[in-house]
Amino acid sequence: MPDHLMKKELILHGMAWGHLPRFLIETELRDGTLLSIAGRHFPGVVEELSAARRRDRPHGPVADQLWDFLARHAPLLRPALGQVPEADGAPERRR
Repeated sequence: MPDHLMKKELILHGMAWGHLPRFLIETELRDGTLLSIAGRHFPGVVEELSAARRRDRPHGPVADQLWDFLARHAPLLRPALGQVPEADGAPERRR
C-alpha cells in the first residue's frame, strides 16, 4: 500500500497489519498503542540511509535546511548503524 498514513490508520483501527517505517510509528510503539510483530519468522527491515551533496556549487535554502537537519540528528541516527550485519569479506565501514 503506497499511502503509509492510510495504512497506519487501518492498523490503528485493528483492520490491518503490516510493515510501516519505524519513524511513523515510534510514538505508538513506545506508548503501547501498537505492538511490533517482528520476530524470527517475520523480521523487521533496516534500511541504509546515505546523504551526499556537491561542494562545487552553492545550495538552495531547502537543501541547506535539509543538510542542517541531518547534521543535527546524525548522533540520533548513529546507534542504528550496527544493526545491519556486514557481508562476509566486505570491508569494515568507517564510522
